[in-house]
Amino acid sequence: MKKKRTILIILAVIILAVIAVAGVLAKNWNKPLGVGLSLATRTPIPTQTPPIGTAAVHAGTEVVTLQAPTETLAPTLTPTKAPVCGDQALLYYLVAGVGDKDETYSYGVTDVIRIVRVDFMTPKVSILTLPRDMLVNFPNTFDSNGQQLIQGKLNQAYFFGSPNMNYYKGPGNGPGSLAETIATNFDLYVDHYGVVNMQVFIDMINAMGGVDVYLPEFVDGRPQGEESFDLDKSQGFFEAGWNHMSGKDALSFVRIRDRIGVEARRSNQTILICALKDQLSQPSVAGTIPKLVSSLIEHTVTDLSPAQISDLACLLPKLKSENLQFISMTVRNKNNPEGLLVPDMAEIARLGGPSYVYTYDSEAVKAFIDQFENDTLVPTAEVEAMGCPVPPPKN
Repeated sequence: MKKKRTILIILAVIILAVIAVAGVLAKNWNKPLGVGLSLATRTPIPTQTPPIGTAAVHAGTEVVTLQAPTETLAPTLTPTKAPVCGDQALLYYLVAGVGDKDETYSYGVTDVIRIVRVDFMTPKVSILTLPRDMLVNFPNTFDSNGQQLIQGKLNQAYFFGSPNMNYYKGPGNGPGSLAETIATNFDLYVDHYGVVNMQVFIDMINAMGGVDVYLPEFVDGRPQGEESFDLDKSQGFFEAGWNHMSGKDALSFVRIRDRIGVEARRSNQTILICALKDQLSQPSVAGTIPKLVSSLIEHTVTDLSPAQISDLACLLPKLKSENLQFISMTVRNKNNPEGLLVPDMAEIARLGGPSYVYTYDSEAVKAFIDQFENDTLVPTAEVEAMGCPVPPPKN
């Protein structure tokens, strides 16, 4: 009974948040807040792009090809009942974090790239990580001299499409460039996008009063050579156990990589997302939802309408922990020779020399994407799929 009352309280607060935002934005309630994506039909790959489907990237003795898309668009659910929120059964969202604090989003690369599959029927949310260092082909991308930029890192796609660069010649600026690059290389099409910068990330967590995060072991993100500094969050050190993080602390936590590697950083980002989900489900924090929704509308680059944002807010208290899943491709190494992602070095556009990248078998990655879209993925040597860890009670 207590749990039921808690859920009702959270729902009531969310309804009030929707009403509050609606009062300000009533005239634009169903109007997209940004330029929409134009991915309903495939953009032909220019014939002068040799790597796609023919040329290869060498990863040791293995030849890894990048294929042009050949399959149909992502499957959709056939409703047998009404969605729990909104009127769509299944939607895909591109969520990206820009490693910059520019409020105009006119510059920067995407350090965080996620594809969020939202099943409004079950309901269930599956979050797929696309590593920023994946080697990809860029569609419709030409520099200021008219020279086509063919190949580079996935996180550069947003950068090339940003207003200050304007290399991407399709619609949607940075988000459009990133979305079309993902569609071209992986046959993975999204319906909407949302991009946040570092400052918005900080402000949103501060608006919640911070976030409580449980760490099974300490995380040391201090720069090499600064071990003598005080062991506190301002230096990127987080103790094992419960940590209360401000927005600045949380940003430091999810960006740590040098000491722990990219896979551990991805795990830390998952831990924080789970903590945020738990925190927003608490009645004491649910009162911040109106401010959070307003912040999303005012400071995020997205093609969602306020009505669609409210649908996602509506879904939160209905989402069971076991139905929040985090999915990623594993990295090939001596302990995991079956990993899909192969560490390598390659010449990268605009980076002035060899750079660290992930190469991969394109068909194997597309098969993995198909399973993600059909919700049939199971953990293997190639795939990691996990839910939110259950932390111990606070003392």
